[in-house]
Amino acid sequence: MFKRILVGYDLSTQSRRALGMASGLARLFGCSLTVVHVLPLPAVLKRWSSPTAKLDLEQYESVLKHQHEAALHELERDVVRLAATPLLDVHCMVRTGSPPTVLVEVAERINADLVVVGRGKRGVLGPTSERVVRLSGRTVLVTPVSGAYGAAIKFGGAEREGRVPRSGRIRARRAKPRARS
Repeated sequence: MFKRILVGYDLSTQSRRALGMASGLARLFGCSLTVVHVLPLPAVLKRWSSPTAKLDLEQYESVLKHQHEAALHELERDVVRLAATPLLDVHCMVRTGSPPTVLVEVAERINADLVVVGRGKRGVLGPTSERVVRLSGRTVLVTPVSGAYGAAIKFGGAEREGRVPRSGRIRARRAKPRARS
């Protein structure tokens, strides 16, 4: 079914969960796995155009090169620890730019069949996940918050942990009938 899976990885807990799920799917389908870490550019860099700023930009490029090398080293270490097996074809890459845009561009370039991203903080769909879903014309899997059977559910503004029974059915409580006045 899948031949190439792309997973966005930003060294967070949510992206570790996404990497674990993507590596499991890659093993299941016997396909290649590409892990991408994106170093976001500061917003101020996009507006720099003065000659003084060009000097600052050159200094920033050397800092960015160091960050790129450190991120690639950490990415490869995490991939080996979390996902890699001798049977899995894994490619790691670090890019610079807007994370959702870069993930969609890499997915197009490698012709990924599936893009896997982690959910945002506090269980809501984060801006990166949401933009990847909107921008990509590919199948996107957003990983669940707390494992296979858990989901954060909001009831009237109060957040509770909902559990799906092993049968796969969600049981809902019936509301008590209101007293008529």
